[in-house]
Amino acid sequence: MNSLKSFSLVAGFFLTISSPISQAQVEEITYNPAEEGEITRNVVSGVRGMRGMRGMRGMRGMRGMRGMRGMRGMRGGCWNIQNDFALRLLVPKRTGKTVDAQPTLYWSISESLENADFTFIIDKTPDKLTVFSETPLLKDTFHLESVKAGIHTLPLSNYNLNLEKNVEYEWSISLICDPENPSLNVSAISTIKRVDIPPMLSKVNEHNDMAALYAKHGFWYNALDVLSERIKADNSLHDLRARLLQQVGLPEVAVYDM
Repeated sequence: MNSLKSFSLVAGFFLTISSPISQAQVEEITYNPAEEGEITRNVVSGVRGMRGMRGMRGMRGMRGMRGMRGMRGMRGGCWNIQNDFALRLLVPKRTGKTVDAQPTLYWSISESLENADFTFIIDKTPDKLTVFSETPLLKDTFHLESVKAGIHTLPLSNYNLNLEKNVEYEWSISLICDPENPSLNVSAISTIKRVDIPPMLSKVNEHNDMAALYAKHGFWYNALDVLSERIKADNSLHDLRARLLQQVGLPEVAVYDM
């Protein structure tokens, strides 16, 4: 796969169930998360400090050994990144929901990179696998000659993969710092679940504010995507997205919209 061509760096693909992007005026948006379930958003790895996935489903969330990293072996976009560099997924603390078979996923980096290599992985969470395998449903490594600090997208429509309903998936993005030593990579991981669209949303029309409705009913991925698409036509909505990100504990990402 030509990943550079297939990978979108701007919020550029919108999937919706029933209507085009609403032109209704948006004044506020409130995300109502699921109360049940464990926290699945990881603590972002540091660059030159401790490594590994911390707090993710106990030992299952570990991705390699933790340790200190020097400059030897650093390649591509990693060789000069700062100590406080962070790669984050734009997700709630608990599993976010979507109504789409191929949702758009959002992520961010805290500083611009040159000649950076990333790996995207998505798979059913291990407890949902009938036979645990080291081969995920999808693993793609892509190279970006230049990537700016801020918010970026990864549309699943770029891949031959549809999410099954009522199945929890684990997805991650990693900045590759040393292909021979994955424990040195900078990674972020979370979960997503596709569910049926509720009747109250399937019957709404284009005059409704879909971003607010999705958020109200707990569909994080759809709310973020609809709002991000609307930002393309209305820059004043950046503040609204910033408030949405702050609601799920992502103030570091929200600053890019302030």
